[in-house]
Amino acid sequence: MAGQSRYETQEPRFTEEEAANCKRPSPHVLIVGAGLGGLYLAILLEEANISYQVFERAAQIKPLGSVLSLNCNILPSFEQLNLYEDLLKIALPVTSTIFYDESLKQIADLSFAENLKKILGYDFLAFPRPELYDLLLSRVPKEKILLGKKVMSILQNKEGAMIRCSDNTNYHGDIIVGADGAYSGVRQSLYKQLSEEKMLPACDAEQMAIK
Repeated sequence: MAGQSRYETQEPRFTEEEAANCKRPSPHVLIVGAGLGGLYLAILLEEANISYQVFERAAQIKPLGSVLSLNCNILPSFEQLNLYEDLLKIALPVTSTIFYDESLKQIADLSFAENLKKILGYDFLAFPRPELYDLLLSRVPKEKILLGKKVMSILQNKEGAMIRCSDNTNYHGDIIVGADGAYSGVRQSLYKQLSEEKMLPACDAEQMAIK
């Protein structure tokens, strides 16, 4: 049928053993990437008692970055996951935001210390990114994070999901989540599949450029 994915029309490419490994009574999620997004999803799944594994291409964890800020659009979920109080220990409230133009001339000063928490329920919080990373990492069981696992390709069809890593290992589950950053192996694999099926939008095949 026109417009259908090959995964809906062709026979699955799993072996019988691989297909058997995908069949579970509840979903098993394969999270590719142990960055902030991957770890946060892992904590959500841990809280919901949903099976998962995290696959990180680096051989060891190295928290990177400088300062991040979060606000009311996500802080309620931190509170629900019992992360909020620990986040407050490493954060400072942001009382104003100053805007500069390209020549570093100040063009605006937005102060909101007095009313922000009263209106939104939370302060804007700023904190060191590595400390947030360490906080999230501490909430994910170590045995569920596999290091040195660079994902080279993925497969997902009616039989389940599978990832292939650069060390020739395969892992099976039901859902694949690509959280592996700007040079995502998951994204590249999806692009290749969509291109072969002639389903990749033309805009996604263009080189990114600042205009």
